[in-house]
Amino acid sequence: LKAIEQAGRKGVVVSGFDGASEGLEAIISGRLTASLNQDPFGQGSLPVRAAVDLLGGKKIPANIPTGGEIIDASNAQKLLALFKEAGAK
Repeated sequence: LKAIEQAGRKGVVVSGFDGASEGLEAIISGRLTASLNQDPFGQGSLPVRAAVDLLGGKKIPANIPTGGEIIDASNAQKLLALFKEAGAK
């Protein structure tokens, strides 16, 4: 995003990844189009649950979706407020 801005380019659609606070602020200001919030809790907890199930003799699915959310101008402020409330940066 910085390189595009420094080059003076206009009309370039840019999206981010992980929905970090800095990216959310860029979405709110209109500099960034979107970001993907990956749900780190789901990424960590669901595989551990699957491992426990597997070790317990249960069958587990071949694919375990961990979720995620597209963040854009319609919901960036809400997620940023949650980050600030949790003290995240």
